[in-house]
This record gives sequence, C-alpha cells and structure tokens, in this order.
Amino acid sequence: MLNSKVVNNHPDYYHTVLERLFFQTLNTPVNYRVQSLPDGFEDIPFLNGGLFEPQKEDFYSINSITDLSENINTLKIPNEWFDKFFSD
Repeated sequence: MLNSKVVNNHPDYYHTVLERLFFQTLNTPVNYRVQSLPDGFEDIPFLNGGLFEPQKEDFYSINSITDLSENINTLKIPNEWFDKFFSD
C-alpha cells in the first residue's frame, strides 16, 4: 500500500488509501471496519493506543455513504508528491 505502484493506481491517493489505512483500518477493530476498504486491508491488524485516532487538525470525518472523508476537498496532496517520495 505504500509504494509508487499503488500511488499510480489510485487517484487521490491520500484520501482513497492513506486516510483509509490510518483512520479506518489501523484505528478500527476488524469486526467494525467498513466493507469498502481497498484490497489487502483485511489482513492489516488493528493497532490500539490512539496513534491513528483522527484529530481536529486532520480534517477527517467519515461520510457514511462514500466511506471517505467529509473534508475530501480540504487537503490536496498531488499523487506526484507521493510517487516522488516513494521513488527516492
């Protein structure tokens, strides 16, 4: 999930993959996760302890229809940034 190939296959990588990894997967017990998570997320364990709990500064509140953040247009990080980050 954290590589250039995944970035290139997921438009809006930050919102469609990273937010869902941190806030809906690592922060959520397996039995309580939404069913629309990306493939491979079902094998990722729940990590308790508050590290992945959304904070006010994260601008993250889940939309019950799309299972994505209500604030999807608040923070824009271009896929090219992540592609370069994972390539270096």
